[in-house]
Amino acid sequence: MISDLVLGIFVIVFFIFLVKKNIKWSLFFLFMGISAFAGSFWHGYFDETNNLLRFISWTFLSLSLLFPAFELYKNSKILKIFFIVISVILLFFAIYYCNFLFMDINAVIVMLGFVLVKSIIKSKSNKAYVFIYLGILISLISVFFQIKRYSFAEYLNFNDIGHYITIVSLSIIYIGVNKVLLKG
Repeated sequence: MISDLVLGIFVIVFFIFLVKKNIKWSLFFLFMGISAFAGSFWHGYFDETNNLLRFISWTFLSLSLLFPAFELYKNSKILKIFFIVISVILLFFAIYYCNFLFMDINAVIVMLGFVLVKSIIKSKSNKAYVFIYLGILISLISVFFQIKRYSFAEYLNFNDIGHYITIVSLSIIYIGVNKVLLKG
């Protein structure tokens, strides 16, 4: 899918801009990019019955979700272990049942349940966090297209729409992260 490639390019650029500023946020974008690139090859260039690239994509997506949580909860070893355990369990079920729903559940738990909440709390003292939680909230729009399976054309289906919304969402998160890092 072209939308996967476009998403991958965006987040790899964000990774490049952040890698010297903050390793955890940069790894979030790097692994999200690798996930998108693997997904693009699985969707567009290989027989979709071959699940290896799908599972590689999901593994990197699962990895990517850990790093914002690790950054925002860097002082809690228990929560870091929780994030790892829940990600491994949900990735296992996603692969075992070959069902992306478990990746969605992982994103909801980590990004909505923890990263969003911590960003809202931190926005009281640093307004730059507003961009992070707005980016997360914008990403929820793609769920509507996924659930309803709305498509506008063969090359603009619900997956593509979700990817383009994700680009907007991650761009806003990137702006927030960059602002947070500039303020220190």
